[in-house]
Amino acid sequence: MVTTATEQPEQAGPAKLAVRFLLGAVLSAAVACFVVGAVVAKWSVIGIGGALVVATYVVAVIRELRNGTAGPRDRTPDPVTLTALARIESRRAIGGDTGDVPVEFDLTVQPEDGPAHRVTFSQGINLVDIPDYRPGRVVVVEYRSDQLWRPRIVADPAPEWAERAGAAALDTAPESTRVAGPDLGLASCAVVLAGIAIGAAVVVLVFRADLF
Repeated sequence: MVTTATEQPEQAGPAKLAVRFLLGAVLSAAVACFVVGAVVAKWSVIGIGGALVVATYVVAVIRELRNGTAGPRDRTPDPVTLTALARIESRRAIGGDTGDVPVEFDLTVQPEDGPAHRVTFSQGINLVDIPDYRPGRVVVVEYRSDQLWRPRIVADPAPEWAERAGAAALDTAPESTRVAGPDLGLASCAVVLAGIAIGAAVVVLVFRADLF
C-alpha cells in the first residue's frame, strides 16, 4: 500500500459549527454595540463592543497556540493518501460533449487493510477514454484516509498497481457499505447567519429603551 502524508483540512463537524456560531454571535454583537453606542451617545456601549473584539482575538490566539504546542498524544493523526483497487459498478456521463466530461462513477473500493465499501463520486474523464471505464473493470484509485467518499481513479498507475488491477477480480460490495461525505456546507452558513442575527438582536434588546 502506498501512503503519502498530507495536510489535515479543516473539518466542519459539530465542534466547528459551534465555534462558528459563537464567533458570528460575538462579532455581530460587537458591531451592534458600536452602532448602538454611537446612536445613543454612550461610550460605555462602544467600549463593550471593543472588549468583545479583543476577547475574541485573545481566545483565537490562545486556541492557535494550544494547537501548535499539543503533544503527539493530543493531536489527531495526520491523514494519508491511500492506494487501492476498485471495481466499477456503473458509470454515467453527466455533462459535456467534448474534451473532459464529468462522469459519475459507482465503485466498490477494496482497501488492503479493511473491508470493501461502495462510493459514488464524479471525475472528469476524456470523452475518448470513457469506453475504457466499463462496468466490471478493476481500476486503481487514490483517496485520503479521512475522506473515503472522495476517491480519484488513477489514469496512469504505477506498473505494480496496473498489474494487480489487471489480474484482480473484485466482488460487488453490498449497498449497506456505501459511504458518503458530510453535507455541512449549508449547515455551516446557516449556523453563522443564526449567530450573527442572535448576537445583534441581543444587543438591540438590551438597549431597546435607549434606542426607542
